[in-house]
Amino acid sequence: MREFFDASNAPEMRVDVREKDDAFLLEADLPGVKKEDISLDVNDGVLTISGSGAMADYASNSPAPWACFKSILRSVVVQEGVTGIGSFAFFKHPALESAILPAGLKSIGVCAFGNCGKLSEAALPEGLTHLGNEAFKSTALKSVVLPESLETLDGRAFAEIPEGVTKIIQLGCSPKKITLPSTLETLNADKIGYGVTDLTINNNDRFVKRDGIVYSADGKTIILCEKGVAGNIIIPDGAIVIGESAFRNCREITGIQIPASVKSIGQSAFAGDNKLASVALPEGLTSIGNSAFFECTALE
Repeated sequence: MREFFDASNAPEMRVDVREKDDAFLLEADLPGVKKEDISLDVNDGVLTISGSGAMADYASNSPAPWACFKSILRSVVVQEGVTGIGSFAFFKHPALESAILPAGLKSIGVCAFGNCGKLSEAALPEGLTHLGNEAFKSTALKSVVLPESLETLDGRAFAEIPEGVTKIIQLGCSPKKITLPSTLETLNADKIGYGVTDLTINNNDRFVKRDGIVYSADGKTIILCEKGVAGNIIIPDGAIVIGESAFRNCREITGIQIPASVKSIGQSAFAGDNKLASVALPEGLTSIGNSAFFECTALE
């Protein structure tokens, strides 16, 4: 079983597919693996995988043996005993809508469910420790809870952040709704995407939100603006830094009043604000980052 589930260099495999009544039978050559150690069953658009250990890693040009069913698979059921979902295991499965993952699952590999455009259901089990780069990139997932057991979030993945996390390396899928745990110590708009419309701060005194804008607790740094904020924005006196991408893609903002206390505007701070028509820059401003007003097409 280790050779199939754990092989980093999975060999090319012969795959035969036969139709049986209302199901398909998949037979694959798995060198060194006893047939009783692995089960793949496709029935009415549902793929059930059982076994023990971690799956092999695959690649976009060397897909998993069940990829021949990708146009009809609506659901994947991974049963207990499987401890890892391999890289690219279900990459670009266009019909996949749900994935049922087992207790005991420890890792999900790079692009494991990437580009599954209809995937809208996938509950991550408690006990999961590693979530690979772009594991759920370009899916239909809108709300995902990351388990408290998660230790590494590698690259872009997604949405709700568990207690215990102190730093966000990168979230993906540009979640619309996000909750900051009490343990989070640093926050950067670039790290959580540019589509947040509803941000909740959960008992965290390092950040404060006023009128849809998130500041550092002392009010000196503007970190992020929710995308539903509209009209003319007045930044309060005392703010010193407008952070990177803080107002990026806030497409309903029409004006910004920046006080004399502001000394720095970060990279891409107002990028994509295509209705922003008026900005008054204070005389004491000392730095403006690259692309700070990129694609602000209403500015004269």
